[in-house]
Amino acid sequence: MTPDERVRACYQHAVLSFLSGNKMKNSTLCQRLGIDSKNSSQASVVIKQTLDEGLVKPADTNHPRSGYVPFWA
Repeated sequence: MTPDERVRACYQHAVLSFLSGNKMKNSTLCQRLGIDSKNSSQASVVIKQTLDEGLVKPADTNHPRSGYVPFWA
């Protein structure tokens, strides 16, 4: 996948998670993209890029580990 495709996949995963009543987390993105848990920093990079593009936002700004939701949620 190209970096743009990974950002798009991250956003789409956040949308699907939100619609299912969940929040996207690093671990769920790893599962979705097939990233091994020992390489979870790759998912963190994709999440940061998606945050920078404004496609996702933290679910709870007071608790940074609470997960992420789409920008419109």
